[in-house]
Parts: sequence; C-alpha cells; structure tokens
Amino acid sequence: MFKKTYEYSFECKASAKNVWEFYMNPKNWPYWNEQFDSFTVTDELKSGTKIFGTLRGQEKSVLILATDVNPYSEFRYCIRGLGTTIESLTQFHEINGVTTTVICTVYIHSIFFPFIRRKFEKSLTQSNIHCKSVVTSAVLDSLSWSNT
Repeated sequence: MFKKTYEYSFECKASAKNVWEFYMNPKNWPYWNEQFDSFTVTDELKSGTKIFGTLRGQEKSVLILATDVNPYSEFRYCIRGLGTTIESLTQFHEINGVTTTVICTVYIHSIFFPFIRRKFEKSLTQSNIHCKSVVTSAVLDSLSWSNT
C-alpha cells in the first residue's frame, strides 16, 4: 500500500465563523471540487453523516463519510474505494478575529497510487487554487454585502 500526504493552506480576511459557514455549505463544494456536479448530505453535517458526491457528467455518486465535525474549527471526511482510501482534514484557525487560516491536509492510501499520482496531484493543485480564490472572494463579498 502506498501512502502520501499533501497539505496546503491559505488566509482569508474574515472570522472563522464566516469562512466556516461558506466552506461547509455543500452547494459551494463543486466550485473547488470540479470532478463533482453536486453533493447531497443525508442529515445535519456531523460525525457519521453520509455525503453523496455526484461525479461530473455521470449519474454515479461517491460516498463520502464525515468522520469529525467541530464547528468553526475542523472538518474531516473519508472516501473509500477499491484499493484506495482518501482522508481529508480541513482546519480553521482564527487570528485576531479578522483573519482565518485554512489548512487542508489530504492523506491518500492506495495500491494504485503510482498509476494515479499525476492525475491526483493535478486535481489537488487545481482544487487548492479554486478553493482559495472562491472562498476568499465569496466570504469577502458576503461580508461587504451583509454590512451595507
């Protein structure tokens, strides 16, 4: 079994609460998870909640299991498939109530990793870029809209 860990982070000029509320809305997830058209959450988002991600251009869904949800602090989920497990941890660290650092750590365990490495890394890099720009601009836009 091959194992690899990836980590990326970004800062957003907003409280952890505001960043969390945007980031944790399943309707926003396809903005930075381009391989998915939509996400369906079976219950309130908490540990044990099942999330179904519909793959772009397909009727097939992927089961995502929320494994740990601590509001305004961290969100963990797991995706298991044939010979592959992907675990993700996203943490929200508020600095002075004005800035939040978002840290995403992704662990992949897969017998196929040598064959999917480049595609996985490309997808992860694109997700990082999109997540940073979408979350940062959307949170800032919602704050300026709500303050007017």
